[in-house]
Amino acid sequence: MPLATQNYQQLLTLSAGAQGELNAAAQLGRGSVKLFVNGQREDNNNYLIEGISATDYNVAQATYVPLPNPDVIQEFKVQTSLYDASQGRNGGGNVNAILKSGSRQFHGDAYEFFRNDVLNANDFFLNRQGQARPVIKQNIFGGSLGGPVVKEKFGYFFVNYQGTRQRSGLSPGTFISTTIPSIPLADRSDASISQAFFGNTTTPIDPVVSKLLNFKSNQFGGASDGFLIPSSDPATGSFAISTPGKYTDDQFTTNWDREFHGGQDKISVRFFFSDAESFLPFGGGDLPESLGSTLASSVSSTSLNFPFDTPVHARFFNVTETHLFSPRW
Repeated sequence: MPLATQNYQQLLTLSAGAQGELNAAAQLGRGSVKLFVNGQREDNNNYLIEGISATDYNVAQATYVPLPNPDVIQEFKVQTSLYDASQGRNGGGNVNAILKSGSRQFHGDAYEFFRNDVLNANDFFLNRQGQARPVIKQNIFGGSLGGPVVKEKFGYFFVNYQGTRQRSGLSPGTFISTTIPSIPLADRSDASISQAFFGNTTTPIDPVVSKLLNFKSNQFGGASDGFLIPSSDPATGSFAISTPGKYTDDQFTTNWDREFHGGQDKISVRFFFSDAESFLPFGGGDLPESLGSTLASSVSSTSLNFPFDTPVHARFFNVTETHLFSPRW
């Protein structure tokens, strides 16, 4: 099934009793994943990989947890009620993802999911301001290979690599549309500032405000020697700017399985590695990772915010030995 950001958790709402928000296709990162099971909050869910908890106990979302791509996942199980006590850490949903293993024959694939801004329509508010449509580009590429290790008696292997490169100027944290007084660009004396805000030249201006309005920076789209606080449209007071943010992710998965003693014992090894980083030019002025929020609901598009850089390093390692004592045990 098609997934905008290769995040299998966006399919969890197909289960009975599970609800979630629609994914924001222009949003940077793994995509919106807020799952509500039988009316409970999203922090009541439990996420597992190979039976091991991979839950973010802070926000219960997929931002900082190991997240294998769909090409790595053999199957996933969603339990929304009536699961046994061994899976009863939380009272909401219980999600377990099982990773792929190799087989007796070699199988492999290579893929790329590609999108760009050539066919995208412009945002309504940017179009109204006469601004060009923002950049929205995404490349998700990778490949897998699985099969026997030389001979079947040495077991079976499976490896996968996936890289993600996103650029978006329409994601929360990359776009500002607000209304501010039209402040003269050339003259920012106290008298000029008083005229812009109060309609006269005599109202006293706080020295901190005066220094801030005269501070030089190109953070909000001005020239390199321009002012930090920009000047809006004199007629409407409106101000709009879009600066592309970026998200990169490189993940690698390697699995190995071997049966011995006539199938009475099986060893399975799973290793998942991921380094991701999200950079939002205007995402640092709010609290993006507050409990129960998403990027779209916590980053204000009307605030003159500063950059927000989030590196995420995920590692998952699992060794399992399964022993069959008898056909009944």
